[in-house]
Parts: sequence; C-alpha cells; structure tokens
Amino acid sequence: MDNPHHGKHFKSPPEPNHPPKRRLGKGIIIAAVALSAIAAALAFFLMFKPKPEPEPEFITRTIIVPFHPGGTADLLAREFFGDWEIRNVHGTNGADGANEVYEQGQDGELVLFTTLSALQAAYEMGFSEHSPDDWHIREVEFVPSVVVVAADSPYTTFEELQAGSGLRCAVSSERYTTEFETVRYSGANPALHAVIDGEADFAIVLKTELQPFERSENVRGLETPESIAKIGEKYVLALPQNAPAEIFRGYESVWVDIRIE
Repeated sequence: MDNPHHGKHFKSPPEPNHPPKRRLGKGIIIAAVALSAIAAALAFFLMFKPKPEPEPEFITRTIIVPFHPGGTADLLAREFFGDWEIRNVHGTNGADGANEVYEQGQDGELVLFTTLSALQAAYEMGFSEHSPDDWHIREVEFVPSVVVVAADSPYTTFEELQAGSGLRCAVSSERYTTEFETVRYSGANPALHAVIDGEADFAIVLKTELQPFERSENVRGLETPESIAKIGEKYVLALPQNAPAEIFRGYESVWVDIRIE
C-alpha cells in the first residue's frame, strides 16, 4: 500500500513561544552583595556587642534614725526614704543608733541617718570609738539656722537686736556662740518656749525646728544673717568604712562626699 504522504514535504512543528532570557543588571548584583555584607556585619556586631552594665541598685533595707520619733531627723528620713523601713534607735545623743549600725551594718543592710555634728560629738564625748572619718558619708540635706522672736516682740530685724542691750539668747545646741548673753537649752522646744514665756528675747534654732511653732503664731522668724544661717545642720547617710561603698553608686547627683573641715 502506498504511503499517502510519500512525496509530500512537511514543516517541523513550531517551537514553543518562550520569552527571551534576560540577564541580571550590574546594579542588582551590586545591591545584593551590599545587603549580604550589611547582614553579615550586623550579625557580627550583635554577636560581640558588649552587654550594658545593670543599673546600680540602692540595696539599703533599713534606715536607722538615732533620735526620737517626730524630730527633724526622723521627719526628714521619712520624707526622703519613706519607701524603706525606718527604725528609731535613740539614746546617748545619737550614739546608740550609730554604734548599732557600725557593729551590724557591714553588709549594707543598715544605714544610719543622722547629723554630722552628732557623729562628731559622740566621738569627742567618748560615746563612740568611731569618728566621722570612719564612715562613708553622703549629705542628704542642709538645714540652716534661723533667729526667732516672740510674735509680739518689738524687734523686727537682727540689727535691732544687736542695737539692744542686755538681751538674752536661747540656743538649742552648743554649736551656737553669740555676742549676747546665751542660755543653752536641751533642745529647740525648750529654747522656743523660753522665748514665748519671756525668759529669753530671742532664740537660734534650726529652720525645721521652728516650723511647728510658726503654725501656732506664737513666734516668728527674722531675716537671719548668713553668718548664723550657715551654722545649720548637715543631715547625712552614713555607712561604716568596711561596708560596701557601692551602695551609694548612682546617687552622686544627690549626695556628695563631705568631711569635717
């Protein structure tokens, strides 16, 4: 049987219609290489980046105030450190509380809140074996002194007091020395009552000691010369020298090192 297609010419089937191949541009290649390099560098940085140091923590748990509750030191301690336990250990003009902290506060769990003058006096009077130089000290607050007269006093300025004669001055601390006849009392309360009762013409006390009496309107403070105002009181936090000093790290902007001048 003859082949019906014999002698006929047939065309090859058409090739599939594929899109032409494109080559990657140089810009794309460069961008890919750059991204790979950046990724590698970032991975290297994250691998070897130094870890930030943890924020310093104030590890104190108990503040010892070596004076009676309700006094200036106690009130300031509760104002500044009200979130922590505050314990009053009073006796021997502040020496008892200081001695307890020095004996038991080497781990930093006990910190003393007192006055610089109390630390110095306890050492000088033999109630403590440790001078202020034996402590890490940070000043928390300075309270200036103020001149106080009775509400009905004829004196309105300190200069008028200086111009007077035979005037009696009541003071609450031995740190005050004046040109007047001076009577020392055991504290600010009896000194101010002496002014109210007419036993003294004026008194010199700490500004914080005057505030409760001002509300009663029995006394009033005068503008006080700087020479007297600066004879105030430095309230400090104190740690034994063998306690960890790093307890104060991070608080340098608030508390500064101080020493006896």
